[in-house]
Amino acid sequence: ITQHEYDYKNNKTATIDPFGNKTLYEYDAFSHITKTIHPDGSKETFTYDLLGNMISHTDPLGNTLQKTYNSLGKPLLIIHPDKSQEIFEYYPDGNLKSHTNQDNLTIEHKYDALGRETALFYYDPTGTKIAEESLEYEGSNLHRSIDKEGIPTTYEYDATGRKTANQRANARIEYEYDVLGRVHKEKQINEENTLITTYQYDLLNQVTQEIHQDLEDHILYQVSHTYDKQGNRTTTTKDNSEEHFTYDNFNRLIYHENGEGHRTIIAYDENHINEDNQRVLRKVTTDPMNYRTIETYDILMRLVDKTIHNPYGHTISSEEYHLDPNGNCLTQRCHIYEDINYFRTLVISKEYDSMNRVTSIQEGAYTPEEKTAYFTYTPSGKLKQTEKPDGTLLTYQYDTFGNHIELHSSDNTIHYTYSYDLNSNLLSSHDHIQNTTTTRTLDTAGNILQETQANNLTIHNTFDHQNRRTKLLLPDNTLIEYTYDPIHLRQVTALDHTTDYTYDPSGNLLTQGATTYNYDKMQRRTKLKNPHYKQKVLYDPRGNIIEMKKEDMPYKFIYDGLNQLIRENNHAYTYDSYHNRLSKDDDTYLNNTIHALTTAGDTRYTHDANGNPLTKTATTTTHYKYDALDRLIEVTEDNTRIAYTYDSFHRRMTKTVYQNNAKRLHHKYLYDNQKELGAFTKDNTPIELRILGLHERDALLLKLQNKIYHPIQDLQGNVVRLIAQDHSEDYSYHYNAFSEESPEESLNPWRYASKRFDPETSLIYFGHRYYNPETGRWLTPDPSDLTDSANLYAYTYNNPLLYFDAYGLLSQPYSSRPVDTPFIKPLPDTPEQIKFLKFEEYMENKYSQSLPSARHAISLPPMERSCHFETPGIEIKDRMIMTLNGVSTDYNGAVGNADYISKFTLGNKIHGVHAASFGFKEDIQRAFLGLNNIATEPVSLLHEAWNNYFQKAGPNATILIIAHSRGNIDLRLALFTFNKELRKRIYVVGIAPAAYIDPETCGGVRHYRSTRDFIPNIDSYGARKFAHTIYTLDPHPDAEPHDHPLQSPTFKEPIIDNINLYLKQGTI
Repeated sequence: ITQHEYDYKNNKTATIDPFGNKTLYEYDAFSHITKTIHPDGSKETFTYDLLGNMISHTDPLGNTLQKTYNSLGKPLLIIHPDKSQEIFEYYPDGNLKSHTNQDNLTIEHKYDALGRETALFYYDPTGTKIAEESLEYEGSNLHRSIDKEGIPTTYEYDATGRKTANQRANARIEYEYDVLGRVHKEKQINEENTLITTYQYDLLNQVTQEIHQDLEDHILYQVSHTYDKQGNRTTTTKDNSEEHFTYDNFNRLIYHENGEGHRTIIAYDENHINEDNQRVLRKVTTDPMNYRTIETYDILMRLVDKTIHNPYGHTISSEEYHLDPNGNCLTQRCHIYEDINYFRTLVISKEYDSMNRVTSIQEGAYTPEEKTAYFTYTPSGKLKQTEKPDGTLLTYQYDTFGNHIELHSSDNTIHYTYSYDLNSNLLSSHDHIQNTTTTRTLDTAGNILQETQANNLTIHNTFDHQNRRTKLLLPDNTLIEYTYDPIHLRQVTALDHTTDYTYDPSGNLLTQGATTYNYDKMQRRTKLKNPHYKQKVLYDPRGNIIEMKKEDMPYKFIYDGLNQLIRENNHAYTYDSYHNRLSKDDDTYLNNTIHALTTAGDTRYTHDANGNPLTKTATTTTHYKYDALDRLIEVTEDNTRIAYTYDSFHRRMTKTVYQNNAKRLHHKYLYDNQKELGAFTKDNTPIELRILGLHERDALLLKLQNKIYHPIQDLQGNVVRLIAQDHSEDYSYHYNAFSEESPEESLNPWRYASKRFDPETSLIYFGHRYYNPETGRWLTPDPSDLTDSANLYAYTYNNPLLYFDAYGLLSQPYSSRPVDTPFIKPLPDTPEQIKFLKFEEYMENKYSQSLPSARHAISLPPMERSCHFETPGIEIKDRMIMTLNGVSTDYNGAVGNADYISKFTLGNKIHGVHAASFGFKEDIQRAFLGLNNIATEPVSLLHEAWNNYFQKAGPNATILIIAHSRGNIDLRLALFTFNKELRKRIYVVGIAPAAYIDPETCGGVRHYRSTRDFIPNIDSYGARKFAHTIYTLDPHPDAEPHDHPLQSPTFKEPIIDNINLYLKQGTI
C-alpha cells in the first residue's frame, strides 16, 4: 500500500511507499513544488518565474539547470550545470526560427504559407552555411524529402492516408492492410528476390503466425504463438521447438520451460530486510541446475548487491554497488572467491562532473597496482580528452555536426584525421604517423562500393536492392559472387568453385556444401557431418557442452558453478570468481590485484601502468611495445624483432619481421570490414587468401602458395581439416578448448577460432587484441573496458566451448546465426534469450567503421548510471504516467522532459527512468546494443518501477509510458522480458522512436515520427512489421531541422491527445 499526505491546499506533502519509505514535498505560495526530499535524505529544489515556468532545478548534488522563457512559455536560453548553453529564436508567429546547440551548430527553419517546414539550413559557428535539407508535399502528405547530400526519399499513400510505400534509392517497401486496418502483408521489393511477409492475428490483434515467403510462395521462415485469456504468450512454436511459460496469481512469470524441458524460476521477495534494517526488494533467479542469482535493491529501488549461490547455499560470487544520490555508481566492490572461499575484494571507484559524466575511474582503488584514468568532455558531452594511467593524453576533436574528425596522442604514436560526407558517412581516414590513408566510395544507401585501405590494397563491392553484397572484387582480381533468396545467402562462387546453402523454416543452416548440421530444440547445433569429418556434442541444462565426439574420439568436460571449464580430457584448471586462472595441471598462476598475470608456471611477466605486458621471461626474455591505443606494435626476443602497423579501425595493416636488424619478412593484410581476407606482398601479390561465406568462422576456400584448399571447421569455428582441391594434401589439426594445438606449425595461418596464428610470437590475432594460448587469456586489457567482467584479460569467461569472441571485444554464446550480421535484429523467441549487461558495452565491426573510436586502457564508466526519478504533482488512482529519455540526455534534461509532459496533465506526477548519458558516441553504441537484443540498466529499472507500481495498485491499474528516441529501444526489451499479463496493462506512446514496440508486448502502442527525422528509419524491420502503429507527421513550423526532440511542437498535440485519452479511460 502506498500512502499520501496533503496540506490544506490539497498539495501532496508526503508519499509513503509499500516499503515504508517516505518522500517529502514543499511548495511555494502558488503551489509550485520547491523541494523534494527523498527517502535517503537527498534533496532537489526548484524555482519558477511569474508565469509558472520552472527556471531552475538543482539536483541532490547541487548541480543547477537554468532556463529563461518568452511570453509564450517557449525557452529562449538553457544554461546547463556545466555552463554550456542552448539558444532559441522565434518568428513573430511563434514558430521556431533557429536553435543553436551546445556545440554552436545553428539550424534555421523555413516554412511555406501553410506553415509547413520546407527547408532547413545549417550554419557553423562563423555563420557559414554548411548544409541544407528540403521537403515537398502533395496535399497534406509529405511526398519527398531531400537530405543534406541531395538524396531523395519518396512516400506513397492510399485514399485513407495510410502509407502504402516508401522508397530511397533502390530500396522500396510496400504495405497492404486487412479490413481492420492491420498490416497484413509487406513486400520488400528486390526483383526476383522480393520478400513477402504475411501476418495473421487473433481478435485481440495479437500475431498468431508470421510467415516469410518468396514470390513463388516457398516458406523461408515461420513462427506461431498461442496466448492465454489475459493475452500472455503461453507457447511459441518454431519448427520442432516449443517454449512454455507459466505465471503466478499476480501474473508474474514464475518459470520458463525451454524446448529441452529445462526450467528457470524467478521469485520476488518484497519483505527482505537489509543490513540497515530497511525493507527492500530482493529478486532470486534459480537456473535449471539450482544455482541462484540474488539481486538486492536499496530503498530507491536501485541494484546494490548481486550474489550467486551454489545449490548448497554457498556464495561463489558477489558484487556490491555504492551509488550517489543521482544514481551514479561511486564504487563497485568485487568480492573474489576461490570456489566457496572468500579471497579478497577489488574496488573500482568513479568520480563525476556536474552533468553526471565520469571524470575519473580507478581500477584496483587503494592498492599499489591502482590504475586511474581521467576524462573531460565537450559541451555536448562528447569525449574531449582522456588521460591514461601512464599519463598519456588522447585528444579528440569534432566538426560542427559532431563527427569525430581528429585523434591525437601526446606521445605522438597516434594521429588520425577523418573526413565525412554531409550525411556523416566516413569517406577517408588519414594516419599522420604512418602517412597512410584509407578512402571509401559510397553509394546513395551508404554502402561501400570501393575501399582503398591504408596499405594500398583495394576492394570493390556491388549490392542488391536490399543492400546485400552480390560481388566482391579483391586486389588480385579474384571475384567472389553471392546469391540470395529473399532472406538467406544461398550460394557463393569463387575460384571456379560454388558452395550452396540450405536452411530450415527456423532459419537454421542445414547444409553448407558437403557439410550438414543438426540442431536440438533450443536451436543449438548438436551434430556436424562431412565426408571428411564428423562431430557431435551433448549439453547440460545450463547450456555447457559436457560431451563431445570428434571423429569417434570421445571428450568429456566438467565445469564449476560459474560455468568455467575446469576439466577436459588431458587438462585440469582452477579459477577464482573473476575468471583468473589459478592453476593448470601442475602449474600455478598468480595475478596482481587488477587481474594482470604475473606468474604462469615458470614464466614471469611485468606490466606497464596501463596493464599491458612489458616483458615475458622464461628461458629468454620477450619485450613488448604498444602505441597510445594499447595496440601491440613491436615484439623483441633475442635477435628477432617483429613490428606491426594498424589503421584507424584497429585493423592490422602490416607485419614486418627483422632478424639481426635485417628485414626477413613483410606482409600486408586485406580486410572486408573487420574480417581478414589474406596476406599480400609489398607489390600486392597474394600470399595467403581465404574466401568467406556467412561469417569469419565459415571459410569456404583457402589459397595458399597458389594452391586451392578446402577447409573444414568444427562447431566452434576451428579449422580441423585442410584438404587440397586436387586431393594431393590432407592436413588435420587438433586443439584443446583453449587453443593449444598440434601440430603447432602449418601451411594454414587461420586455425583456432579461424583466426590468424603468428608463429613468431605464438599469439593469435583476433582483430582488436592478441590471444595467448599458453595462458588462456588475452595479452592486453579489454579495449571495451569492463564489458564482460571486471577482469579485463579473461577469455570467453573461461568457457570457450560455450562462448566466442569475434574480435577481442565481446563474448557471445555460440549460435547458428552468423556472427557478422547487422546489429539491428528482431526480438528473439523468448525473454531468456535477451542478454542483460550491467556494464557499458562497446561493439565493433560494422559500427566501428562508421564512427572511429579510440582504444585506451580505461576509457568509459563500467556501469550504467541510470536511475528512477519523479516530478512533483498529484497521482490519480490506478493511473501512472512515465517518461523514458533518448541519447545525450543528462539527468536534468530527463527531468525537464518530464516537467514538459506534466504541463499537459493538469499537475499529475510524472515518474521517469533516466537512461544515463555517457556522451553521444557511447550512447549510440549502447543504442546499437539494445537493437542487438542486449539489455542494459534502464531495462532493469523499468522492471523495478513496474513491479513496484503493480504490487501496490489495484487490479485494473495501468501505465502510460511516453518514450523518446532510444528510450523505445530500452522499452522494447523491457516489455518483451516483463510479465506477460502485467505488460498488457502498459500503454506506449513512442516519440521519434529509434525502435518500434511490438503491440502484442503491451496493451497498446502508437508511434509518432516526423517526416524530417531519420532516426525512426534505423529500425527498418520494426517499421515494416508494425507499420499499422506508426503515425508519420508533417513537421510543425517551429520544429527543429531534424525534428527529433521530444519537446518538438510536431509531437505536442499527439502527446496531449494520448494523455487526455489515458487519463479519461486508462488506455489509449
